Amino acid sequence: MAKRIQLLAVVLSVIGFAAFGQNTAPAMVFTGTLYTGGIVQNFANGNTNGITTMGIWDPVNQVKSRFNFQGTYNGAGFGLNFRLREDDNWQQMLDSNTPGLRRLYGWIDIAGGVVRVAAGRLAGYEWATGDAGGFSTFGNLDGAVGMQLQIKPIDGLNFGVFVPLTYGAGTTYIPSEDISEALDSVAFGAKYTLKGMGDIEGGYWLAPNYATTWNSSAFYSYPMGWFGAEYIGTPNLTTILETRIANSSNTSVNYEYFDEEVSYALDQLTMTLYAEQFIYASTGAGLGFRPVVDYAMGILDIGAFAQITYVTSTTFLNLSYSSQLGYSGGPFVKATFAKNVYMKLQGELGGGGVYPPTTGAPLQSWPGNIGATYQNLGNWQPLPGSYFWQVYLNFVVSF
Repeated sequence: MAKRIQLLAVVLSVIGFAAFGQNTAPAMVFTGTLYTGGIVQNFANGNTNGITTMGIWDPVNQVKSRFNFQGTYNGAGFGLNFRLREDDNWQQMLDSNTPGLRRLYGWIDIAGGVVRVAAGRLAGYEWATGDAGGFSTFGNLDGAVGMQLQIKPIDGLNFGVFVPLTYGAGTTYIPSEDISEALDSVAFGAKYTLKGMGDIEGGYWLAPNYATTWNSSAFYSYPMGWFGAEYIGTPNLTTILETRIANSSNTSVNYEYFDEEVSYALDQLTMTLYAEQFIYASTGAGLGFRPVVDYAMGILDIGAFAQITYVTSTTFLNLSYSSQLGYSGGPFVKATFAKNVYMKLQGELGGGGVYPPTTGAPLQSWPGNIGATYQNLGNWQPLPGSYFWQVYLNFVVSF
């Protein structure tokens, strides 16, 4: 533990010395974003009427609410960044519910920006995939603690290595006591961006096998590779491909996950198709499809969506399903007042007995999400012959 703290302190000290030794006056910028909203929902089983419930709900991050506040200190070839994050019951001002440091890191550029060294609790989206479905990326280091080396020899190319100063599974992160432990969980990543055409990225974690479940939240749970590509070379057309593969000696947690998004804009009309495929160990596969159509009129977007989930086995993910098919859909209206300042009203009606293929993808709005605590409203999940409806109004405000 002491070695880890000393190493991190040395790196941050070097960055700090470089920062305050510059002649150019740095600029400190503060920003923040609040995600919150309300949801009304009803869940019924067969001929039994469901109970209508109300609550606070943020469908963007799948928590009750989230507030991010961050500051960035930029100089000539150096910088510092922090992000405070508060989730869920911030409205109740509970004594035990205090903001946490999601990010706290510094960086310095060397050799005219060809090399960048960053250390601390990182943001780290430099080698991440392109966010198909608009919810999550693969290969990001957001919240990981360690040191990152980026090399940018030519325009558009960024590759390097990340050395963690913690490792472990779930919420239990253990300090790396020596360099051999840190190197056990090292990650390599790369990204190439061709302006006006798109990008391609990928990487691999050399992680020990700490994971006990497929959806462990740890950065270093098991050996894992990721790959992504985005194409924007055709006017009005965007195509994104992502994949992540877990390759552990514990075969019960291995999986292959793929998702794709194709979006085409025709004047004010936008049509999007999102799909995902999830193959988990020996329990089968899950498939998901989500078409969306929306029409822009000034500050308003009016549209509708549908989603279908299907599993090849009623024991997929070692869970029990009442059927192999699930479905939902509904209309929405979104009003955008400024960049990252909007409100959205959406209704949804669905049924069946199938969970979505994954957590962490847009299909998780299905109420039977694996780990039903994501819904935070009674931990409800599909039952035999079930149906549901829900209406939510969410707000996203930035400054």
